Amino acid sequence: TLGVFTQQLAVPIARGSYTNASAFDVQAAFECSVVLRDLIAPYLIRRLKSEVAAGRALPRKEEHVLFCPLTPAQHRLYSQFLTSEVVSATLAGRITAFAALTALQKICNHPHLFTYSADNPAAGGDSVGQDGSAEFGDPELSGKLRVLAAVLSAWQRE
Repeated sequence: TLGVFTQQLAVPIARGSYTNASAFDVQAAFECSVVLRDLIAPYLIRRLKSEVAAGRALPRKEEHVLFCPLTPAQHRLYSQFLTSEVVSATLAGRITAFAALTALQKICNHPHLFTYSADNPAAGGDSVGQDGSAEFGDPELSGKLRVLAAVLSAWQRE
């Protein structure tokens, strides 16, 4: 159980890792660590990259950079967000840029990631988004999903 694990392994290991730990605590932590390692060893797979690569003949990795234009819905949301109070506060240094960058990333991935809210049915949490689409994640509203669909269709034709 969790209580037994904590009492018999976690606490002694933690106590032995403190800088002011006694020699006894350090030795107890080492012994508990060995016991724990032996207990979980059968459930861990430890391999080197070279061992994994030798087992499979994978093709060479290829990367292609594709431009994914924003859809009109994404462009509208992006423009609206750039004029929002969040961006103003970010530029003024009142809040960190992380929240603004995350919002922009959501808009660029799919507008529903930014507009849908399960807590706010007015924002489209039930069945219809703010943009009037009938389904959450409608691929036609995302530039990335449009490009993905075209790439998958091309690969299927090959």
